[in-house]
Amino acid sequence: MIPPIDYPEAAQKVTPHAGARVGLFEPMRAGALRLANRVWLGGIGACRADEQGAPADGMLEFYLRRCSAGLMITEPVLAGVGSGLRSREPRLCEEMPLNSWRALAKGVREQGGRVALQLWAPDTTQRGQEALAWARDLSNVARLGRELGFEAVEWLIPQSWLRRSRELENLLPLAMEATGSGRLAVRINLNQPLTGNLAGLQVLRSLAADHLAWIRVVCGMDLIRPWEGPLRQWTDSMRCPLALPARQSRGKRSPNLEHGGIHADALTFGSAFVENPDLTADLAAGRWN
Repeated sequence: MIPPIDYPEAAQKVTPHAGARVGLFEPMRAGALRLANRVWLGGIGACRADEQGAPADGMLEFYLRRCSAGLMITEPVLAGVGSGLRSREPRLCEEMPLNSWRALAKGVREQGGRVALQLWAPDTTQRGQEALAWARDLSNVARLGRELGFEAVEWLIPQSWLRRSRELENLLPLAMEATGSGRLAVRINLNQPLTGNLAGLQVLRSLAADHLAWIRVVCGMDLIRPWEGPLRQWTDSMRCPLALPARQSRGKRSPNLEHGGIHADALTFGSAFVENPDLTADLAAGRWN
């Protein structure tokens, strides 16, 4: 039995997410962004960068062909020079050529699309850095992403940050300042029961409940079902849109904004968008299998 999260009374009175009442193709607001629909490209790693970590031609073409999505979130981009860079894995830091990153953001904008930069980083124990210096370095990369023309920055929050919460306590205030009002979002990968992540979830709520553009939760149905109630309570208390992975719905005209009983404000599509650049139009026409 998972114990409930002890939220203040005010947080429990927040209205449910709009996804419970609207359709997939209605416009929405996510922080400072106004989006044409709720079909999002949730970037998955494909190593589309050159050997320096900058976007190769194939990456620019990939996003330009999918601008009909309400929002495109890039594949995970390593923040800073750090370790962990695989061959052709995207990276962003001030020491590298930046023109191709700027061209990607500008090209999407000119096509009428909206694109957010998804960042990830090794934690402080892997970097061997003092926690606050580590957070300053990462927030500077987030600031750089905004200066290059990306409309928001989404931090990929690993399980280790949620368990210890030290990384979040240092990074969140600096990252919110660096990206600007309503321009910071988080992606949370959950592969453990909720009880192992309470510390980090509480930190997110206490520091960023009124400031995040959206929250994206990625986890399997085997985890959502046991803690549907506490997860919904937590996401509602955050007072920002919730994005969840789309589930394939054979026999239905299109996926709906519900995932294991939890209503979402937007659905993210990974491999389906990779295989089909025209996914948004196909979904609108009821072609989903």
